[in-house]
Parts: sequence; structure tokens; C-alpha cells
Amino acid sequence: MVYHGRALLRSSRALGMLLAVASVAAGCSSKSGDTGGAGGTLGSLAAGGADAGSAARPADPMVTVSLQGRTYDITVPPSYDKSKPTPVFLELHGFLTITGDSTPWLTEEMANLFAPEAAKRGIIFVMPHGNEDNTLGDYFWNATDSCCDFEDTGVNDIGYLMAVIADVQAKYNVDPKRIYAFGHSNGGFMVNRMACDQADKIAGIVSLAGETYTDQTRCAASAPIAFLQVQGTADTTVLYGGGPPFDISGIPPAPGAVETAEDWAVKNDCDLTPDTSQPMITLMTGSTAPDTTKTVYSAGCQGNGQTELWVLTNGPHSPSFTAAWAPAVFDFLTAHPKP
Repeated sequence: MVYHGRALLRSSRALGMLLAVASVAAGCSSKSGDTGGAGGTLGSLAAGGADAGSAARPADPMVTVSLQGRTYDITVPPSYDKSKPTPVFLELHGFLTITGDSTPWLTEEMANLFAPEAAKRGIIFVMPHGNEDNTLGDYFWNATDSCCDFEDTGVNDIGYLMAVIADVQAKYNVDPKRIYAFGHSNGGFMVNRMACDQADKIAGIVSLAGETYTDQTRCAASAPIAFLQVQGTADTTVLYGGGPPFDISGIPPAPGAVETAEDWAVKNDCDLTPDTSQPMITLMTGSTAPDTTKTVYSAGCQGNGQTELWVLTNGPHSPSFTAAWAPAVFDFLTAHPKP
């Protein structure tokens, strides 16, 4: 969370907020992720369904690439043909506590969710890496004013992420009309910022429990962009109805899930009268009935700017998802390339 000026970070109130966040993260995070509690660290995400608990790497080799003093991981699908433009999918982690070698959390909690589906669909899968917060020891993105540059470093994560995309484009035949990004929690805030700052280069984003700016004058999206907001109504970390993350006073408030979706619908020139006739679907493990309601803003949208909100009934910050989750996310994104 960006605190305006280093003096605030050094103040006793800011220190108290940092300790509160650290306490929540320490109590709720683990390598295997938050598998369903109402709270949860700003990061860990459990893979449900057939992959639940699996520590295996994706079937295709994952390569770590050095770039600008940082790294990113990439998996190229077996079907890659350098003569054909290929889609790219970026997955951004949340505010994560990492213990020991970083490979386990990258593999278990991130790659197993989407890398196999990307490989199946012939999509290049990329996992950029955030920077370490020196106070808390967590990895973060400098996204919106609500989340999550605790130390007010001002690190240029947009520059890094666009450099990652440019590096992939330099090495592979990338379809510039099909570059997509997904983020959870702090990563969700970050893909919102990517959409605000780089809407002409990104075809679509999916944000799970991450929001846009409360002050929409800070979001100068220059082109329509497909947008999907997914959030649980029982999220007590990034509140479904809006407010400061962790409900800690002093952290700049974030808009709620509905407001975030509506803000993007407005930017995409969609009619704000949504289609709520879509049937409910089941995305979370343990559900005995359909648990996800879809609200679709499609009428009047410019270009590829369809906007949707998927509400996870009683869903926590870090849900455990069924095998239907990854295909549903990719179905949304791939249906909305740049015109």
C-alpha cells in the first residue's frame, strides 16, 4: 500500500499497520496456500480439483530468464510454431511470503493453476516476479495507491512488466493482439494498473480479488480492454464492498468488486445496464450447488471491451478452485482479442 511520503512509513502509526499486516500474513499464509478460510494473506492461492496438492511442475519445461536485474519464468507450449503468431498469458502473483527456495511457491501455487491449460491451448505462459519488501520479507507489486508498495519505493513495475513482454516478443513470434494478464490480490491490483497504463498493448485482464483506483482520474486507459473481475463475498483481506485492504485504517481505500467492474465498463463505453441472465456456474471446490454469479456488460462496448464480474458466493480471498477454473478464465480472455 503506497503511503504518501517516507515520513509516514517511518511513523509509529505506519509501523503499527505494517506489523498488523505482517501478523495477518504470518497467521494465514503457507507454501500450500489459503485453501478456503475467509481471510488469507495477500497472495497464496490454492489449486483445487484434480491438481489439488500437486507439487509437480507443468509438463513442459519452465525456464527462468534474467532481465534488468530481475527474473521471470516462461513455458513455451509444445505446439509452438515460430511461423505462427502465438498468444501470451502473464500470471502475476500476490503479496507473497517466500521461505527458502522460491521454486516451490512458483510451482505449486501459481504454475499448476494455468500453465497446463496454456500449454494445451498453445499459449506462451509467463510468470514475472515482483520485488522483495525489505521490512516484511514478502514479494510485492507497486500497483495502485491501495496496494502494495509498503516502503514507498516507487519501483517501476509497469516498466519491468512491459520489458518482460518485449523480451518475449523479441524471442518468439507473439501475436500482439492476444497478450493477456491475470493477477491475484496484489497481482490483481497490478493487472488493473497494467490495463490503466497499457490498454493499447494488453488485450484482456482477469483480476481475482484485486481492484482498480478509487480515483479514476489516475486510470487513463487509452483503448478498450476486455476486463473480468472475480471476487468472493467473504473476502476479508481485500473487501468485496471496498475499503482499505485488511480493513486497516490509514491504508488508502480500494473500490469494491462491483465498483471496479463498473469503472471498467464505463471506460469501455459499455451500457451500465448489465446482463444478469447468465446461469450460475461452479468454480470452488466443496460447493454443493453453483457458487458463481456472472454479471456481463456487453451492450455498446467499444472494440474488445466486454466487461464481466464473477461473484463467488461466500468465497474467501484465496479460494480453492475446481478443474473448471482455468478453462473458464482462458475462455473469457481468448474470446476477446484486440480488434
